[in-house]
Amino acid sequence: MKVVTGMTDPIKTPIREYYPISYIEDFCEKELSISLSATGTATATYSAEYVTGGIKVYATVVDPVIYTSSGSVGSNDNVTVHLQAANSIMRGDRFAVYFQCDAGGNYKLCRYSDADGGFAAVTSDEVADPSAENDTFYYTYEKTYDGYKVSLFASYDFLRMPEGYAFGKTRMLLSLRNTDSADSTNYYVYGSDEGVSYDMPNTWLVLDKDNNFTRDDFDTVSFKEDMLSDNEFADLKFLDSLAVLEAGEGCTLRETKAGASLFSNRTYISHALKAARCSWSTMPRADAQ
Repeated sequence: MKVVTGMTDPIKTPIREYYPISYIEDFCEKELSISLSATGTATATYSAEYVTGGIKVYATVVDPVIYTSSGSVGSNDNVTVHLQAANSIMRGDRFAVYFQCDAGGNYKLCRYSDADGGFAAVTSDEVADPSAENDTFYYTYEKTYDGYKVSLFASYDFLRMPEGYAFGKTRMLLSLRNTDSADSTNYYVYGSDEGVSYDMPNTWLVLDKDNNFTRDDFDTVSFKEDMLSDNEFADLKFLDSLAVLEAGEGCTLRETKAGASLFSNRTYISHALKAARCSWSTMPRADAQ
């Protein structure tokens, strides 16, 4: 494998394994299809596989009305693939990339740059020529009788994750735009109704080690567990310091006296001048006496 050079602000990969979180039950598909209607109905069928050194993704599009008149890849009929070989709930802290190819073979290749800048075009330092086969990143385009075909290869180096982290765990978003004309557009990300999103996803599509698309559900784990250790949110503490009420006798009302302890893991005490009946539902916060 060629070592990618010329990257600014290199990523520090944590020395630990990021296993996929539990997959959503019963979702396991070799191919995924998106159908959209604008003037006519277009269908994109996706598949993917792990190959030597990286991952390949394939898209076959059947589209009766091809639109590539805007001069902008993103505004034409196109397919888009977001890839992320890191277990992060955000856009990947510069681990995420996306590739977009329109019905005429024009492409856009971008990497998530930082928390504020969004996605920026990949430089020639990373990929000299994406249309030429190489061991970092490349794509192919073929015009067909009823549409077009696109494939892409992304190496583990390009995804900024060693093979041991990425194999069987690479995440992706698959999209189709069916434009047909400047005034007739339909766009869809596969699974967006169920929370698939590169921005703040509830779930991702994951390509498992057998090249099946599965689903990775964020709702099954804590936010803290799902963050990369070098993520900007890594130092947040959740539920680590909640006050614990003193054990009662199973009732909602208890009588407290001046000096009585309110929490088993806090020094806060009651300052009542006389006996009071307190409901746990209206107890003061742990940071206020």
